[in-house]
Amino acid sequence: MVKALILSDGKMGHQNQSVRLVESLGIEQYDILKLDRRKCGKLLSFISPIYIVKNLAELKQQVKDNKYDVVVGIGSVPRLAMVSLKKQNPNLKTICIMDPKRYYNSYDVVAVPNHDDISYTGDNVVSFTGSISYFSQADLDIAKKEFTEEFSESIKKPLIGLVIGGDSKGYKFTMLKAKKLLEQTFELVNKLDANIYATTSRRTPAEQTSYIKYKVEESGNQIYTSGPKNPFRAILGYSSIIIVTPETVSMLSEACATDALVLISDRNAVKSSRIQSFIQELIDKGMLFDLDEVVNSNDLSIYIEKAKLKPKFKELYKVVEFIKSKNII
Repeated sequence: MVKALILSDGKMGHQNQSVRLVESLGIEQYDILKLDRRKCGKLLSFISPIYIVKNLAELKQQVKDNKYDVVVGIGSVPRLAMVSLKKQNPNLKTICIMDPKRYYNSYDVVAVPNHDDISYTGDNVVSFTGSISYFSQADLDIAKKEFTEEFSESIKKPLIGLVIGGDSKGYKFTMLKAKKLLEQTFELVNKLDANIYATTSRRTPAEQTSYIKYKVEESGNQIYTSGPKNPFRAILGYSSIIIVTPETVSMLSEACATDALVLISDRNAVKSSRIQSFIQELIDKGMLFDLDEVVNSNDLSIYIEKAKLKPKFKELYKVVEFIKSKNII
């Protein structure tokens, strides 16, 4: 039976992609080890890649105590650790998710999103759109059953899922933006005679969260801001229209993997050229539409029909089939 080691950099979005890939490969036995970055580790890594790892002794012991067949990682510390592990154990298979930036030949597979725009073209590379950590229809159906009672009133009309992120490295979700987003959402609600189910994020500034919560609940609609039972997947599953803020690849991928008409707000405000490239890729594929454009349209049915024709989001399947074709597991 194949056994895998997932190297994590502590970012849950990264770790979730690794876990999703390993499980989709049919690997049931896997361990997760969080790697910490050594002070001045990036500079030291040019002497030897492994020097970027602070908890090196823990990594060595983990590998020594277990006979792993494959190591999967994403992020600068995991990917450099894999380079050294491969050198020390040539039979160990390594899968790097996202652009490793160097040592491309040190990995059996490099799975890289198109928006990373790498120039390396080796036969160990498979490219995909967005993120490979998104929800399948089966995932959404399970969530819908779990939250049937909570959504019973909301789905009596067409449902607009309002997915709100917040501040990130290249994006600020200001109060002005929050107000404009709600104005546009309510405009669509009135045009379509629809309901809203909104959700905020841990990244949503507290003042904006309070304002959004007040306005959504004042309108007789529902919103999730915190609590033990998160309806996020159910919102994606039940909504026929999803409005999403523009700052993360993961939120956009999760929304576009549904059958809903997906509208992006404030798309030009993101500073990251990588995310802008990804947004444009989704628009070009007919998976994503600009909220400003749709709100100002006199015929919303055009966009609703276009959404029905959008291609299925099968990026994880694409990566899994590529790895299987390489016979490395």
